[in-house]
Amino acid sequence: MRPWLFMFSLIIAVSALDSAAARQLALPDTAKTPAHSGTVHDSTAKADSSRDSLSIKTPRDSSDEGIDSIVTYSAKDSIVYRIHSRSMHLVNKAEAIYEAQHITSHIIDVDFVTSNVTSYGIPDSSGKNQLGTPIFDDKGELYQGNAITYNFRTKQGTVVLANTKMETGYYYGDKIKRVSEDVMFVKNGRYTTCDLPHPHFYFESPEMEVILKDRVFAEPVYFYVDSVPLFVIPFGVFPNKEGRQSGILIPGYGDETTRGFFLQNLGYYFALNDYTDFAATTDLYTKGSSTYTGTFRYDLRYDFTGNITAGYARTRFEPDDPITTQWNFQLNHDQTIDPQTQLDAHLNFESQQYLQTTSTNINDLLQSIIYSQASGAHSWDFSSLGLNYERSQNLETKDVSQSASTTYTLQQFYPFRSSETVPGSEKWYELLGVAYSGNFQAAQSVNYDTLGNLLTNTFQYGVQHSPTISFTPKLGQISLTPSFTYSELWYPERVLQYKNPGDSLVETTTEKGLYRVWWYNTSVSATTRLYGIVEPDIFGVTAIRHTLIPSISLTYQPDFSTPRYSYYGTYYDWQSQQNVQYSYFQNEIFGAGPGPGMQKSIGISLDNIFEMKVRSSDTATTKIQLLDATLSTNYNFAADSFQLAPIAFSAHTNILNTFNIQGSGTFSPYYYDADSGRRLNVFKWQRNDGILDPTSFSFSVSTQFALWQGGGGQTGVAAPGMARPDTSKQPTSAYPLEDSIIPKDSWAYYMGEDGAGNTPMKVPLSLALTYSFSQIEPFPGQITSRTSALSATLTMKVTPTWSMSTSVYYDFVAGTVQAPSVSMSKDLHCWQLDFTWYPTGYLQGFYLNLHVKAPQLNDVKVTKRDNTEGLY
Repeated sequence: MRPWLFMFSLIIAVSALDSAAARQLALPDTAKTPAHSGTVHDSTAKADSSRDSLSIKTPRDSSDEGIDSIVTYSAKDSIVYRIHSRSMHLVNKAEAIYEAQHITSHIIDVDFVTSNVTSYGIPDSSGKNQLGTPIFDDKGELYQGNAITYNFRTKQGTVVLANTKMETGYYYGDKIKRVSEDVMFVKNGRYTTCDLPHPHFYFESPEMEVILKDRVFAEPVYFYVDSVPLFVIPFGVFPNKEGRQSGILIPGYGDETTRGFFLQNLGYYFALNDYTDFAATTDLYTKGSSTYTGTFRYDLRYDFTGNITAGYARTRFEPDDPITTQWNFQLNHDQTIDPQTQLDAHLNFESQQYLQTTSTNINDLLQSIIYSQASGAHSWDFSSLGLNYERSQNLETKDVSQSASTTYTLQQFYPFRSSETVPGSEKWYELLGVAYSGNFQAAQSVNYDTLGNLLTNTFQYGVQHSPTISFTPKLGQISLTPSFTYSELWYPERVLQYKNPGDSLVETTTEKGLYRVWWYNTSVSATTRLYGIVEPDIFGVTAIRHTLIPSISLTYQPDFSTPRYSYYGTYYDWQSQQNVQYSYFQNEIFGAGPGPGMQKSIGISLDNIFEMKVRSSDTATTKIQLLDATLSTNYNFAADSFQLAPIAFSAHTNILNTFNIQGSGTFSPYYYDADSGRRLNVFKWQRNDGILDPTSFSFSVSTQFALWQGGGGQTGVAAPGMARPDTSKQPTSAYPLEDSIIPKDSWAYYMGEDGAGNTPMKVPLSLALTYSFSQIEPFPGQITSRTSALSATLTMKVTPTWSMSTSVYYDFVAGTVQAPSVSMSKDLHCWQLDFTWYPTGYLQGFYLNLHVKAPQLNDVKVTKRDNTEGLY
């Protein structure tokens, strides 16, 4: 290319540049210079005039060094190319992008030979602050300082008066030197997770080594809170990556009245791999008590998740006391093997006093029974198989009961219905449905006396078969459901009883063998719906509907207690001079089977539903359920006495979606004879004694509503000598730790959220109340059980960051207040303060916890416990 043609093309290209547009520079590659862009070759090439490109011949060969990828750049004021030195100078809002690195600054200098980029700001008119200080973004990690030097090829750089944001926190320093892509050194560095310009806390060290996405090493380390040094340690290691990491678990400390000074949750956490981890912790007390806990967790997404926890506790309250030991084992596993197969297990085994000696949770301390459950199930198109295990343990009496069962269920199917049957037009025999359920169950029950000695240890097992045949025709508006149910039990033993005339004691013997207990019953039920509608159209009420659902059922079952079935036996009571009937299988796992006597009964049920429709707008209405009440009873024609069963009543309503009210009760229609102390086979109204006697009753009402939504208030006046914060002021220093959006002499800075007198009255207040009452009175004036209690929880949001709640439970029968508590929580931006106080009772005391929110610094905390019983 001729020199004059080269110079002419260069002048035309540069003069056509728009300084606010983006450019791209590729070295080494073919230079293409369309309008508003420029390209520079790293070697000699011919110009392609059709693309309006620009070729630059250079004597240097940089095939082994220099930038080897596209650089996108822009600037607001000017872009100056230095052809012979192969460099570029960008001024005002300059920007350069190279692969995953992004630099913005007032001034950027790029050297394409050495691959160095230098960026810096300029002083403002006062000369005290810098404008346009550089910001370097490397794959989401932000570096900011007065000046930044970086080499695109070696990935090394230096930041002067720097601050850096990484995924786990912020780093500040007089100088940050990056020696590789993963390692950098910080001079006079500071680390914090607080994102304020003037952070609430930070760790400071004259020397820091930062390994990206791994750890930060520093020595020595000074800990500051609000720029006040609190302590110093010789060295420190901080996590520098998200997710789980192995490391030491820093304990909490405190003092207990009964066990002495303690360290709690001291241990080590093992992040084994992406799917499992393990934590080993211990609690140590100066009077000799200790607790050791290990927790193994596993989680494979979409497949299974669970954990295994084992605990061992050694307890004594004085150095000379004997040591008592307690233990605990928990397993939780949830797994979906495939859409038809599931496996779940939630097992809990522990010694009697484990929770009382190790836990400070109120729910744990009040728990008297622990439960375990495990189940597995597999389903097919029309059937399913299930395995189940259940266990309950009474922590007060030591009694344990557990059972295991296998259940097979065949869903209802219609054997005479073909694939061509049209729904709604079935023939009568196509409405015949068959279902089956089979269950094998084994159970063990262990009981102890008050001294802890074994009383009984019983084991039972049996098999239950339950086929069902149903027929569901519909006669007009009446749904008719005849059914036939057959049940059969298989037992390995039966009991025989007789009464010894000498000591009048009933003696029992057991006979082994295979015994079948079968019975059947037939029934037919009819159900319909009746509607009544009123349209008052007043006060926004457009309609009120009453739905009455009557249901009548007839049931027949023969008397299976006759000798021909061999299910019941008799012995002679010498005292009453009467024969006493008993079941051979009354102690078996599924019970005696069919009850004595014939059943020819009719069951009646009336369900009443009251609903109201109100106008919510000109074109829409809303339906509200007012009341749902059910009344039911049964009359057995085959019984020789007390043919009418107790009348049961239940009701439920939710008034304005605010008050949830429920009630239920049972009532006896038979007369009670006070002289004999029993009911007679005579109705109450036949003795002019009313109609019904309430034998049981329960009632509960609960509500939750806002007492005060907040709002209003007034704006106060700042204290003398303190100015209100100027929110328009922004930090301009490159070292934000020494700057703050809120000036230190402002009222808000010292007093908190807007300052005292400045905070508007905004205290949302809500109250939750629950009252419950229950009573069992089998005979008039003979109350065997009564409960009456009120629980209340008051919650308030004092400020956007202050919340407080208090709860209390009052037992009206005992006249005592149980488990009252007051809890407060304060969001301190990067810190969290929690406080709980139990003013009275067994848990009397308080718990205070002040900790850093960031999970990687959750061991930076202050805790204080106090409890007169030693539980805290």
